[in-house]
Amino acid sequence: MELQLWWTSVSAVVPARLQTAEKRARMTPANIADYNAATTRALLDGDSLFRLIDMHHLTASCGAKCTTDGIHYVDATYAAAVQVLLSSASLHSDRTARDRPSRTTRCELLPRRASRRLSRIPVA
Repeated sequence: MELQLWWTSVSAVVPARLQTAEKRARMTPANIADYNAATTRALLDGDSLFRLIDMHHLTASCGAKCTTDGIHYVDATYAAAVQVLLSSASLHSDRTARDRPSRTTRCELLPRRASRRLSRIPVA
């Protein structure tokens, strides 16, 4: 089976909800954008084994209503990221299986009830 790795971008920040002055000074939307751009360029070049899970896009789409501290989001956003990862693994596995059926195993998405259980796992 071909190795595949995932990288998550940094979540969108909501500066008004960040708890300390130090976080508001360092965790600016511009700094987050620069970091995400630099890591994307470094890790996701043409032949990279990495696949991006775009937490920035996912959390920005959810917005300020989904975070109490400005950087950590409600469990549903992380559950969605898990589904993106599993879907990507399944698509990758399906493609690889067509190319080399004897060397791969098929990955399946979690059943809906398992996905619900994952969404209840507390995120620190």
